[in-house]
Amino acid sequence: MPVEALYDPDAAHETALRNLLQRRGYADLDAVRKEGREEGREEGELGLVLRLLERALGQISPDDRQRISRLDNENLTLLAEASRDFREPWDLSAWLEHNA
Repeated sequence: MPVEALYDPDAAHETALRNLLQRRGYADLDAVRKEGREEGREEGELGLVLRLLERALGQISPDDRQRISRLDNENLTLLAEASRDFREPWDLSAWLEHNA
């Protein structure tokens, strides 16, 4: 603990925050921000793929929706590309059977 943290409230807050972040596995606040941006981007990609599928196929079954939400980024991208060829809901289900 830096000596300044004993008499400077700002230094004490910084030290406490740094210790908390390190206990949670983050190097610094920028690492937390980066993780948040990545999670937001992934959620946005998932939402976009679901909207594309619903536009092409109509309502997506809860089971298929759950399987889609578990896809990693690579398979989510592959699904988005494959969705252009889907004509019926079973096309999606078949794709998920082979790729999810």
